[in-house]
Amino acid sequence: AAWAKMQTNSQKIEDNVCVLNAGMDFKEVSNSAVEMQLNQNKATNTNDICGLFGIPSGMMSGNISEKGKENFISDTLMPLLNIFESAFDSDLLLEREKGKRYFAFDTRELTRGNILQRYNAYAVGKKNGFITLEDIRRLEDLEPIDFPFIQLGLGDVLYNPYTGDIYTPNTDMAVNLNQPTGKLPTFKNNGSEKPGEPELRFNPYHDPVNGKFTTSNGGGTGAYLYSKGGKQSYVYDISKYAVGGGTSAGVDKSGESGIIDTEKVKGLKQKIVDSNEQADKLYNEINKEFSKGKDRDKDKIEELRQKRDELYKEAKNAANELVDAESGGTVYSEKGKHIMSVCYQCGIENNPVKSLSEPLSETEMIKRIAGGDMTKGSCASAAYAYIGNKCGYDVLDFRGGTSCWMFSKGGFEEMVNGLDGVKYTKQKVKTEAKDTAKILKGLEPEKEYFLGAGKHAAIVRKTNGKLQYLELQDKNPDGNGWRSFSEYGSTQKTLKERFGCCITRNSGNGIVNLVEVDSFKGNADFKGILGFINTNTDKQQKGDKGGKK
Repeated sequence: AAWAKMQTNSQKIEDNVCVLNAGMDFKEVSNSAVEMQLNQNKATNTNDICGLFGIPSGMMSGNISEKGKENFISDTLMPLLNIFESAFDSDLLLEREKGKRYFAFDTRELTRGNILQRYNAYAVGKKNGFITLEDIRRLEDLEPIDFPFIQLGLGDVLYNPYTGDIYTPNTDMAVNLNQPTGKLPTFKNNGSEKPGEPELRFNPYHDPVNGKFTTSNGGGTGAYLYSKGGKQSYVYDISKYAVGGGTSAGVDKSGESGIIDTEKVKGLKQKIVDSNEQADKLYNEINKEFSKGKDRDKDKIEELRQKRDELYKEAKNAANELVDAESGGTVYSEKGKHIMSVCYQCGIENNPVKSLSEPLSETEMIKRIAGGDMTKGSCASAAYAYIGNKCGYDVLDFRGGTSCWMFSKGGFEEMVNGLDGVKYTKQKVKTEAKDTAKILKGLEPEKEYFLGAGKHAAIVRKTNGKLQYLELQDKNPDGNGWRSFSEYGSTQKTLKERFGCCITRNSGNGIVNLVEVDSFKGNADFKGILGFINTNTDKQQKGDKGGKK
């Protein structure tokens, strides 16, 4: 009204006319309904386009969250980069380079995070000993300070991964992992030499690089240290007969003889238990004497070591004899006897398998074997049980305990897979999910294989051009049986979700084991080894309280 009064002399509002200066246009202050609808359509179209390409809508408006950025990288960029990597590997590598070289995008800058996130991640890595201060400074583009040590724990234990030196300042002790025998090296610090001579676990012929032992300097049968019920036991090297070598496969004569001296068997089992228990006591005495530091009696330690090693040898000899005593007339190869001897030394009971009274259908095999896994993880032994049934043997699994522990070990699996006559390949991979998917793509159609990859083992096959894996650990009966490798969206995603394979790196040693199932048929060694898996129905640890592992 004040503006109108200033512009006119008329007292009547309807006579008021606003006159604009030359070159000026009149515009309404608010948008019309049509314009508002158009703006809404633009926003909707933007969201639809972003959704089509997997781009968070916040990225276009400039208000994307950190979680949105992470989702964009993992769900949008990484699948596209994997496609490019596969194409580059396929088309740009020479045939002789494939399997040895590969293309990979460096995505570290995309996932680098802010300074606080990076420093927190570095702190975790440094605390747990898998990165050094030098690694951190290199990642942050800082000058090196020549301190290539990994902090092992206890607040003051230093480990040099390049030289193998371990030094404990507060006890003035030093050792070099690359020199397992003889006198330990000195560790130079500020020009002074600081000798040390800590206990190298069991005997003076311990090889700390791979955790094995030998009974004499420069060779012989090795052994692993394992713990059972809080006690240490001496287990002979399961890699003695690794893939290749050894003698011919055993001959199954269990149906020809069958006479077993039960008293002898009982005595040998007790001998193994007694020898191991006495050796464990000596082991504890050695540690107790060693804890005295400079006041320890070296002659006493050496004497205790010799007695302890003799007891372990007695346990080993009794286990070897026990293999023959319970063979029922079957002649095993050296490889087979060695594997079974290791099982006996670990205290695993042998429940000999018999032939099925009549062949079972595939559905019947899966139904009798599968179930919710209530052990710590019986994927490998369950797969072997399935193979046993395919070979015509009456064998069940889910025993748990030391049997489950032993058959879950990669080195032990390699021993079983490496039996004479078994068609077995072991491949080192760079990127687990992607490289394992390539291996699966090359499977021979309509043939079953034992696959060990990532953190899981299962039977796999290619049928009608589609890849499948055998699920044996689902508590839901309908969940067991052949499952598609596209169950989680793609072969790589299924390997990630079910097998624990990593998409961009290795979860462990990056080894993929592949064995032809049919090649186990007629193998007497394999039948004998199955006795250490075979479980009576009332002893099986499976059911509704279990699940996939």
